[in-house]
Amino acid sequence: MLMSASVSADQCNTNVDAFVKRIFKGVSLSLDEDDLVALTDIKQGSCDSSGRIYFAAYLTSDISSSNLRQNQPIIFTDVVTNEGGRYNASTGEFTASKTGGHTFFWEFLVYGGGNIWLELQKNDKRFAYSVGHGADSFWEVASKSTIMNLIKGDRVKVVYHIGNGTIYGAHRYTGFSGFSL
Repeated sequence: MLMSASVSADQCNTNVDAFVKRIFKGVSLSLDEDDLVALTDIKQGSCDSSGRIYFAAYLTSDISSSNLRQNQPIIFTDVVTNEGGRYNASTGEFTASKTGGHTFFWEFLVYGGGNIWLELQKNDKRFAYSVGHGADSFWEVASKSTIMNLIKGDRVKVVYHIGNGTIYGAHRYTGFSGFSL
C-alpha cells in the first residue's frame, strides 16, 4: 500500500486494518503475538510518513564525578528534538527502531581542574571512550562521534566511566544526539 501525501498516519493505519479484514473475510484465523507484532511493523513501515529518526538532548545542570558511579548513565533531560521518539529522557537511552546504520555524537565540557571519562555503550557494552581534562583555570570540551550498525531493539547510551572533575551542564555545552542513516 502506497501512502498518499494527503493521508494522515492515523488514516493509513485505518486503511491497513480495513485491508487486512477484507483479505481474511470469512476465514477463521487466530493471530498469535508474533503475527500481531508483524502487522504492527507493517503498519509502522507503511504509515510512518517521515521515516526519520533523530534526536538531540542536553544536560540542564552540572554533574560532579563525586555524585556518579562507574557505568551510571548520563541522563540528558533537555530534549530539543526527538523525531521518531526513540530517545528516552528518563533512562538516557536511544533504542533502535530499525536495523541499519546510525550516527551518534556526544560532547561535554569539563572544568575545575579535573578529568572525566565517558563511554558510549551499545547494549550495556563499551563501544567508544571520550575523555576531557579541565585545567585549574581552563575548561575543555571533549567531543566524539561514531557510526555503528544497530539491530532493531539495540540500546545506545552515554555512561560515566571514571574521573575527578565536573561536567558543566548549562547552556547546552554537554549533549548527546544521533540519527539513523
